[in-house]
Amino acid sequence: MRPPVLSINSIACGGILIVVGVAGYILENAKSALYSGLIFGFLNIFFGVEMFTGLNWSRKASALINSLLLAMLTWRVFLGWSKFLSGEINANWHVPMMVTTMWIAVAWLVSSFIRDKDHISKRPHHS
Repeated sequence: MRPPVLSINSIACGGILIVVGVAGYILENAKSALYSGLIFGFLNIFFGVEMFTGLNWSRKASALINSLLLAMLTWRVFLGWSKFLSGEINANWHVPMMVTTMWIAVAWLVSSFIRDKDHISKRPHHS
């Protein structure tokens, strides 16, 4: 049996968030990057495993949480690059680049929820 694309994408996104969060902590001592990367990374991995087993609530919960995370990261990307371009960060591009990488991973996952049409046609019909 081939795993659903959303479950693979969710697990991959979770892995990316964890790696970027740990890198942010190691390179810049950014505890918020570590916490958000670990929390949302493990949540995405958990939701990916649950989607693989066929639990529909995990798909809805993941779509909601990642949409909210995308909104928050959009703001953080804007602030990070604004500070960098204005010279506030002392030419340190690591922080905005890490937040942008997290944004790309989450945007990719949210877009895969939008593109996924299989879950509509494969819902069990109750008689």
